[in-house]
Amino acid sequence: MATLNVAAIQMRSGRDPADNIAFLRDHVSKAADTATYIQTPEMTGLLVRDKAEMMAKVRKQKDDPLLIEAALLAKVKQNRIGLYTT
Repeated sequence: MATLNVAAIQMRSGRDPADNIAFLRDHVSKAADTATYIQTPEMTGLLVRDKAEMMAKVRKQKDDPLLIEAALLAKVKQNRIGLYTT
């Protein structure tokens, strides 16, 4: 039977997507040393309560910097990991 090694990343997302991406990059890189499935919390890329500020920072999925970084992280690990982020 195959073994599934899972990592759950706990983070406190903030208003700056770049800071959230840097945190994600660091922790996914560490978790991927042993995990093959990595889960991040909801709202990993951005947590903003002000609607106008949120709408100014939200991007379409194909242009979302967090999703682009997550795809790159999976490729760096030779697609050996499953990374689920929102």
